[in-house]
Amino acid sequence: MFVFVSWCLVTLFFSYVLSAILLKKTNKPFVSTLSFMIFAEIIMYCFYPYATLLLSSSYVAGSGWDMFFMFVMIMFLPLSFIISAPIIFFFFRSNVKQGNYIKSRTIKIALGAFVLLLLFLTVPSLVLGLAKVTKVPEFCKLELTGSARANCLDKVSKDKSDTATCLLYSHPGDKTNCVFNIAIQKDDASICYVIERNNYNCFQRMAFAKNDTSICELIERTDMKEYCLCMLIKGKDKWEYCNCQVGSNKYSPSCKSN
Repeated sequence: MFVFVSWCLVTLFFSYVLSAILLKKTNKPFVSTLSFMIFAEIIMYCFYPYATLLLSSSYVAGSGWDMFFMFVMIMFLPLSFIISAPIIFFFFRSNVKQGNYIKSRTIKIALGAFVLLLLFLTVPSLVLGLAKVTKVPEFCKLELTGSARANCLDKVSKDKSDTATCLLYSHPGDKTNCVFNIAIQKDDASICYVIERNNYNCFQRMAFAKNDTSICELIERTDMKEYCLCMLIKGKDKWEYCNCQVGSNKYSPSCKSN
């Protein structure tokens, strides 16, 4: 709540200062009121990523906060401008009539504060942005979920050939596919060992791709090793036959009937 209120106050303050400067230059309350609304919208949109970043140490795309701020920008801001515009207009018009313009010293202080605030917000964001580019696996892990995260990891694993990225996948099939692609790219079946549990799928795919029975021998699970060898020896179209030759499947009614 503190971040949200601060975000609104910063927006309103600097929008007022900028529009008050314009009022002093143009002496036109209506134009200054319009500028106030435009400045507020621009500043609010510029500060939007930083406000969400402050709310969470790891910015989560599509999270509740993200949706909340989007709702505020789309729904709340136009309504607040409509309500505040007449107040600002009459205030500016009374200032013009009475000659009470914002003082030059106040303008300089406000503009200085505005520039410092922009630097304070922009520089860290650039550093964070560069950090996210150089540490792409962490970026995919923290900031994306579901298919978006999978797409991000797909791109990283292809660009970086980094098996550590593959281990960030939550779905075993995605993890195997990622490691397999790197193993094929580097022509090294031992890369499949990166998957500690149930790595037989990766070895099988490597063996089928290379048509190499020696890769089947790397599989630790006996039944899967036999299945891999059977498929290479008998032919890849004999998957049903091979499936009935290994493990507990050979005792199933469907296999016995065949």
